[in-house]
Amino acid sequence: MVIYDDLSGDTLKLDVVTAEIFRRVQQEAATSEQLAQHLSSVLDVEVDLRLERLIEIALERFEVSGLMISTGASTPDVGQT
Repeated sequence: MVIYDDLSGDTLKLDVVTAEIFRRVQQEAATSEQLAQHLSSVLDVEVDLRLERLIEIALERFEVSGLMISTGASTPDVGQT
């Protein structure tokens, strides 16, 4: 998946995991744990430290690029801006 931001002119290329995270949070806000469970069922993978780290990296990338914001809770809900 490729995302183009009209305002900044930035383009992001997303891998399968990151694209699925983006699709999921477009539907509604979610905690990291909810995203892990979603990815586990959709991609038929187990929730482990590696998957949790991939989610964390993806969310940081989306936040830095301005595509999402965190609510700042201890278990962050994320959603589109």
